[in-house]
Amino acid sequence: MLSKIELMLLRSLDTGKTYTPEEAAELSGLSRDAVLKAAYMLQEKGYVRVKEDVKAHYSLTEEGERYLKEGLPEERLYSLIKSGVNSMEELRKRMGKEFQIALGWLRRKNAVEIDGEKIVPKAEPSLMREGHLRPSELERLLMRVR
Repeated sequence: MLSKIELMLLRSLDTGKTYTPEEAAELSGLSRDAVLKAAYMLQEKGYVRVKEDVKAHYSLTEEGERYLKEGLPEERLYSLIKSGVNSMEELRKRMGKEFQIALGWLRRKNAVEIDGEKIVPKAEPSLMREGHLRPSELERLLMRVR
């Protein structure tokens, strides 16, 4: 047995046509939520087929925008170290709160070592090596999200 909303929906739609929930709501006089509820109940009973079309939308956060513009913290820290700034105190001043995170990533990637109060570069971070994202690729991906 069909409910009142199921009957209202079925009677308002043409066989063989596809409708968005908004279109079905307008034709049936039901709310969008009622249309969805009725459509899923009708699908369970074998009267209709519901097709879900899920779209994902991405956007950059303020942090993502900043990284796109300035580079990732570990990239910026590595650049500073490579340019000759290797004092932990000076690097902390320049990097601010991102210093510890950036240093952690560089150590995990075996790109730097700590020698007393100095940070010494060992190798390019894997982020910049073959087989991994390079800055230009990262930038391209972030720009797509923008």
